[in-house]
Amino acid sequence: AIKISEDPARDGPTVKKDRRRELFGGEESHEENRVHLGNAIMAFYAALIDLLGRCAPEMHLIQAGKGEALRIRAILRSLVPIEDLVGVISLPLQIPAFGKDGNIIQPKMSASFVPDHKAPMVLFLDRVYGIDNQDFLLHVLEVGFLPDMRAAASLDTAAFSTTEMALALNRYLCSAVLPLLTKCAPLFAGTEHRAIMIDSMLHTIYRLSRGRSLTKAQRDVIEECLMALCRYLRPSMLQHLLRRLVFDVPILNEYAKMPLKLLTNHYERCWKYYCLPNGWANYGVSSEEELHLTRKLFWGILESLAHKKYDPELFKIVMPCVCAIAGAIPPDYVDASYSSKTEKKASVDAEGNFDPKPVETLNVIIPEKLDTFINKYAEYTHDKWAFEKIQNNWTYGETIDENAKTHPMLRPYKTFSEKDKEIYRWPIKESLKAMIAWEWTVEKAREDEEKEKKKTRKISPSAQATYDPSHGFNPQPIDLSGMALSRELQAMAEQLAENYHNTWGRKKKLELEAKGGGTHPLLVPYDTLTAKEKARDREKAQELLKYLQLNGYAVTRGLKDMELDTSSVEKRFAYGFLQNLLKWLDTAQEFIAHLEAVVSSGRVEKSPHEREIKFFAKILLPLINQYFKNHCLYFLSTPAKVLGSGGHASNKEKEMIASIFCKLAALVRHRVSLFGTDAPAVVNCLHILARSLDARTVMKSGPEIVKAGLRSFFESASEDIEKMVENLKLGKMSQSRTQVKGVAQNINYTTVALLPVLTSLFEHIAQHQFGDDVILDDVQVSCYRILCSIYSLGTTRNPYVERQRPALGECLARLAAAMPVAFLEPYLNEYNMFSVYTTKSPRERTILGLPNSVEEMCPDIPDVDKLMKDISGLAESGARYTEMPHVIEITLPMLCNYLPGRIWS
Repeated sequence: AIKISEDPARDGPTVKKDRRRELFGGEESHEENRVHLGNAIMAFYAALIDLLGRCAPEMHLIQAGKGEALRIRAILRSLVPIEDLVGVISLPLQIPAFGKDGNIIQPKMSASFVPDHKAPMVLFLDRVYGIDNQDFLLHVLEVGFLPDMRAAASLDTAAFSTTEMALALNRYLCSAVLPLLTKCAPLFAGTEHRAIMIDSMLHTIYRLSRGRSLTKAQRDVIEECLMALCRYLRPSMLQHLLRRLVFDVPILNEYAKMPLKLLTNHYERCWKYYCLPNGWANYGVSSEEELHLTRKLFWGILESLAHKKYDPELFKIVMPCVCAIAGAIPPDYVDASYSSKTEKKASVDAEGNFDPKPVETLNVIIPEKLDTFINKYAEYTHDKWAFEKIQNNWTYGETIDENAKTHPMLRPYKTFSEKDKEIYRWPIKESLKAMIAWEWTVEKAREDEEKEKKKTRKISPSAQATYDPSHGFNPQPIDLSGMALSRELQAMAEQLAENYHNTWGRKKKLELEAKGGGTHPLLVPYDTLTAKEKARDREKAQELLKYLQLNGYAVTRGLKDMELDTSSVEKRFAYGFLQNLLKWLDTAQEFIAHLEAVVSSGRVEKSPHEREIKFFAKILLPLINQYFKNHCLYFLSTPAKVLGSGGHASNKEKEMIASIFCKLAALVRHRVSLFGTDAPAVVNCLHILARSLDARTVMKSGPEIVKAGLRSFFESASEDIEKMVENLKLGKMSQSRTQVKGVAQNINYTTVALLPVLTSLFEHIAQHQFGDDVILDDVQVSCYRILCSIYSLGTTRNPYVERQRPALGECLARLAAAMPVAFLEPYLNEYNMFSVYTTKSPRERTILGLPNSVEEMCPDIPDVDKLMKDISGLAESGARYTEMPHVIEITLPMLCNYLPGRIWS
């Protein structure tokens, strides 16, 4: 049929005059009404196969072993062999193109083979044969589906995207091919051996998703397919796609929504692969570049969002994505490209083209003492090359002959002329020169040098003249694969490898320019190569360092490089993230203050900071919440006690968390109502920050300004709670609508934000036993005040307190467990080294306004014996909860936490 359709003589209606045609307007018969024979035959068979495919019995009947269903399927299979289906699916289509005069030449859809003829084949293949074998699926993908997807992607241009063929291809792919791939997605697990093809498929589907002339339904099908495939692939298979997304997603345009969802799913599923030092089960550990790309994605999206107008739909998709990416990056990850000096030079020119700049080695001189090593290593590289050749059945011969597998270099290194030896020595010298240019030192241990001198002797020139192949050549290179390199040496090998790539790149670029232009797929910056592409350079660099190590040489970086690395804490991902949070909180401070002024003046106007406010509330708050939830253990770990599987935060990072906590708390104080529906989000952030705070480290070794921040937090907390007690006791909290503004604000803030956050903070301090280091001096005084206020409030009768009593009791109980002093048995505190009465002199206490003796610190709280009597009384009298609620809600939790907290001595 295709042959007929291509031959006008056999295909079209004949030209002979037809009487009927004359009646209907002569020659001008409409093209639509013409029947093309080839197309008609194809359409007929396509319709027939479509019909038969739809007659196929349902899968569940076949799985149940129903005889009738199995018989029908066998009959259908006998009608159309599977090879024919695959054959039709893989037939090439005629693609529109530009003609000589620049016009678009496109096939006539009614007269040629079109995608609509392929769709029934896919349906029949799926329903009658079913695809349950990975190799078969990959074969059909390679010969049939992928070429059509590529064709559709290539037609997505201004000129071709609306041609009939382009639209028909989109219809075919989105109604038949992609749904089938989605259904078969589980078969893509374990396809690493076909990585290049899978990669091409992902890229092509991704390109399709950005098509110009797709309907919404078609976009949804493409999105669903890509999501399903990525769910089953190894995380490392997505590296190429990530590289593309790093550029596309941060633009945050219409097309970014699908990849954002894809990234959210990917990082939520694979976070262990990226984050844990030992990687994720059988998927291994992420490579340096994958982390580099992930970090770039995170900052790219976040920076772009900070400057974007609020779009509820977009923000809703971006927020989980940013949280998932941040959760996947190890907090102590230091971008390796940071630490190498070579990266300081930009690797792309102004047009964004790769501009390789290897280190300059022209004037570098190699010290003489390395000559022996150069010869030895040259011999090793020759032996290694020869060994691999011989393993592949090559032998010595006068000429290079690919068929006979002979090579003139397959002979001992010693028999080479100086010119041939230089072939091996030259690259080694270049590597050593680069190392010297970077001011690295290559030093040999002393005793090794003495032995070396004794051993060296010149080989007599005659040895190099002739080679007799009958002696046989059996190279035995040392196996270096078992040798390990330290972390530091691995980083150095990476720098060398990048330099190899740049040296090759410069040479290649010059070659291409000499030919008049052109490009090469690997002419891209080193950090964007895949692990596979880096392998050669990496292996070469690591092998050189291993061989140096084997020969007793120590390679170390120069002091300049060392200095660059000492501040690696500042290059950690978490460090940069916390720094930016502090910056954003400072801006938040300004616009919240402005908002407050507007609200209190009663003006109704749109805030000029609308964009910043939305970014803060809708993105930053959920991000802070999720980030600290994920990495809480990292921030609480100390060198002596690592809690999670990762590393531990530096003191500087811990201080930053304390500052963030204090700033956010200050931001919310008395203004929680300004946040409207986002108020719970702010309070959640304070909860999680309180639980990520290594208060001991901060209070012991933090700078004064950070400690002062924490002290003032406790002080203002005690003031606010005292104020609340006063308001409630004086009965200012009336039931009427007309409320004194400050009173309502104070009470709202204290109940919604302050008490719950204090509860979390005290629980955290008690759990980690930070009390001895944190609740001292001024903080202890504030805690005493909080204690008295909450107790006196919880034991008053007031309709408002009734509702809040459980929350008050909870907070008091947590504080009781955290306090390092026996506040219910003050006489025990005489010798307590943590008590403010021991640590401060009488004069300091007077300045602070403390009473003369510790007994007077909590005048409102009875001592232990009195409280125990209350509880016994309640138990024995059988009184109801309503008669003595404060004993159950306040006294009991406080005692239960106070007594086991310490064995007071």
